Amino acid sequence: MRRKGAVMTAKKTRRDDFVDFGKQAEEIVRRKAARMPGNMDALSAEENVRQAIHELQVYQNELEMQNKELRQAQEELEASRRKYFDLYDLAPVGYLTLSEEGIILETNLAAAKVMGVERDQLLNRPVTDFICRNDRERYYRFWRGLLETGGPQNGELRLLRKDGALLWVHFEAALVRSANDLPLVRVIITDITALKQAEEALLVAKNEVENLLTERTAKLEETISRLLAEIEERKKSDTARQETEAALKGSELSLQAILDSTADGILAVNLDNKVLFSNERFSEMWMIPQELIAGKDYNVMLRYVLDQLSDPKDFLQTVREQAKLKGDAFDTLYFKDGRLFERFSRPLLQGAELQGRVISFRDVSLRKRTEEALQRAEENFHRSLDESPLGVRIVTIDGETLYANRAFLDIYGYDSLDELIAIPVKKRYTPESYADFKIRFDKRLRGEYVPNEYEISIVRKDGVVRRLQVFRRAVLWDGKKQFQVICHDVTESRRIEDALRKREEELAAESLQLAETNMALQVILQRREADIREMEKKIVANVEKLVLPYLGELRKRCSTPAQLNYMDIIETNLQQIINPFLQKLSARFAKFTPREIQITKLIKDGKSSKEIAEILMLSVRSVEFHRNNIRKKLGVAHKANNLCSFLLTLSEK
Repeated sequence: MRRKGAVMTAKKTRRDDFVDFGKQAEEIVRRKAARMPGNMDALSAEENVRQAIHELQVYQNELEMQNKELRQAQEELEASRRKYFDLYDLAPVGYLTLSEEGIILETNLAAAKVMGVERDQLLNRPVTDFICRNDRERYYRFWRGLLETGGPQNGELRLLRKDGALLWVHFEAALVRSANDLPLVRVIITDITALKQAEEALLVAKNEVENLLTERTAKLEETISRLLAEIEERKKSDTARQETEAALKGSELSLQAILDSTADGILAVNLDNKVLFSNERFSEMWMIPQELIAGKDYNVMLRYVLDQLSDPKDFLQTVREQAKLKGDAFDTLYFKDGRLFERFSRPLLQGAELQGRVISFRDVSLRKRTEEALQRAEENFHRSLDESPLGVRIVTIDGETLYANRAFLDIYGYDSLDELIAIPVKKRYTPESYADFKIRFDKRLRGEYVPNEYEISIVRKDGVVRRLQVFRRAVLWDGKKQFQVICHDVTESRRIEDALRKREEELAAESLQLAETNMALQVILQRREADIREMEKKIVANVEKLVLPYLGELRKRCSTPAQLNYMDIIETNLQQIINPFLQKLSARFAKFTPREIQITKLIKDGKSSKEIAEILMLSVRSVEFHRNNIRKKLGVAHKANNLCSFLLTLSEK
């Protein structure tokens, strides 16, 4: 507010100065009119010339001050424009401005950083130079859709960085018009490479694990069920025991072969901690030597694998607890080298009697790392939104707010999203901006085109009105299509633009007024020069007609040499009055005293100091004193120039 008041005061002062300049010009015109023929005879030529020079110097100083102020205002305008330009460069997202042919005209630092090149290397180059060759056809389809429909286009492309790396970006393009009404394309790009990589890795791992698990589990359950049924059936017949044992042995071999082919480690243990069977995957996962596997001692195996686990005590405690269970159990094992196993155990029953447990181990390290990478990517994405200096909001097509970051809440002045949502939308807009919001909202519901970039005026919680630049685009949020709204507070920049525009208008008006004042001054000076020339002619004519004839008659009546000498001086002085040398001398050296002017004329006529003293009835010493002063004022005090010769040189210029 203080700066604004200072600016207003400066503007008022300049306007007052221009009013004073106008009043001074009018006063000068009135004085010139008063000195026009009629009053002209009352002024001497010397006074008129000095007055005209003084007035011209005053006018020149006034014009120089005005030009200085105009240059200062231009410098302030350039400083404000540079400040506004920095806002574009420091944006957290990449911006590109393309011509109708796809040439990069403007870009910010964020876009250059994404592409891995200096900003100067982007300008005046086709954007296709930075697009992966396999994705250019997709880009051309987007580009044709943008130019043909005029509606915004968005999608995903792969860009080729300077170092040869490929990165995925999400882009949003909109067609706009320049100040010259030429079509331009504004593009916003966001790096989504990490998210794409995490999605692809997770999808591959998920499909692989699910297919393998489904296949192996089905085979295992089918085989175990069939074998158990066969065992129960064969045990009922003592007469077929041998046949049953042979079949059982064959079934065990089949079971062993099936278990060896699974991706999970399988282990069956009885109540005496004897290993009934285990597959090769089990020994590979736990890195147990074959001699320990052949010993079939579960306790020995447990002691061998304890050093691999992050918490061996908890592992042993869980083993003892699960051995007594008659139900299923599931937990996760953590290894010191970062591996993760999922352990699933089921009781081994013979009828209703517990005989032991069947335990399966599944290595989920890759899946967990993939899930963690995806989780980190999602956390980074949300953190980038939460910590963004721009206000970000996720809304549905119906305008319901699903998410708002801290910067967005700060722009509106609210402490939480619930507090913001509790305020009706109408109260968060100015009346004019709310009317525009209703129009955009209704058009979106009808499926009509609405620009993705626009400005709104909001009312903060404290009642302060702010202007926001808004960018809107479609995004996936929780697997559904929603809309991301990015808000940038441009209140100060718009205020500066308005002030600059107003200042430019004022400068234009002031420049016009200065031009008119200069024209008036030129007219006044031309008239003044004409008046001076006319006055000189009249003075010369009056002296020649009214003075010189009478001096001739008076000379005839002089009888003494002194009288004749005085007549010579009078006649010489009259000639000097109309002589251009005297006029030049008075104009150039206005500080000469009347006595110095008299002595200067006599020196120019070749009179010595003694002769000048006799003519003016002065002492020779006084004449020498005046000669020294004349030399100082002419700038030849310490030079060897002859004063008479120097004065003759002045009369010739």
